Amino acid sequence: MKVNRSLLVSSCIAVAILIWATWSVYGTEGNNNEYVSTNTNSTTLTTETDSDGDGLPDWQEKLIGTDPYSADTDKDGVSDGEEVVRNKNPLVKGPDDALDDKESRSEWASKDILSAYIGQDGALKPGTDPETIAKNIILQGMDISYKVYTDSDIIIDSAADPKEYGNLAGELIANNFFETNVLAVFQILLSTDNPAIASQLDEPIVNFENIRDGLLELSIPEALSSAHLDMINNFDRLATDLQLMQSVVNDPIGGTAGLKAYLTDAETIETNIDRIGNILDRLGVTYTQEESGYGFLSNI
Repeated sequence: MKVNRSLLVSSCIAVAILIWATWSVYGTEGNNNEYVSTNTNSTTLTTETDSDGDGLPDWQEKLIGTDPYSADTDKDGVSDGEEVVRNKNPLVKGPDDALDDKESRSEWASKDILSAYIGQDGALKPGTDPETIAKNIILQGMDISYKVYTDSDIIIDSAADPKEYGNLAGELIANNFFETNVLAVFQILLSTDNPAIASQLDEPIVNFENIRDGLLELSIPEALSSAHLDMINNFDRLATDLQLMQSVVNDPIGGTAGLKAYLTDAETIETNIDRIGNILDRLGVTYTQEESGYGFLSNI
């Protein structure tokens, strides 16, 4: 790609704003107070002060990571502002400091979302409100590519017993229960920038994948096939959402898109379970509290 000043600055703005915004927007929502607001971004984005006279305003330098008080951060004889214009990395000493030609989806997403707020020169347009940018990034997010399972992927058996199906599906879900507080781990990732923390999401990802794979192997009564398929796709989405959330340190747009999707998909799982419970109830299936299928009917 040709990385111009606007795109580079847009990506950097996305990093800083998302770290600030994710928890200011989502921080007061959700169940059981699992979200903690951490409004840590105090950068003033509207000033055009250029302390070192290199062509980059101080706020842009802070977001990019260059020194606002040194015109040539990497000391290679080319000013930071000129390097940005020439598609060079102002943090790496030349001559081998060309920006990577591989552009991530995150960069394109930040460019598209922020284009309404950032001019061709890379500066924020007059009157731009950082909180508005942050909320729009989170609300718009980015398109996530999910695998979609269809009828051809599942085993529909007209002779399958609905009661047995409910017990087997319920046992599968119960056996893959985890105690990891996903949102708390994500918050730590945002506040520490430590990729090693991301490994704490490995267990939930594996468990969601185990549930998905187990559901694919079950024989399903025809009346439950549509709801069952939705549940498979939902658990697969949750695993993908968490994988995106793991990447938030290096891919803030993707990570935040994963968070947004996870919040939605976690609620949808409850809806799917209730839907299966309603079908089982219509089929006359009952369970004792000791049976694994009871979870499907407990909210009816």
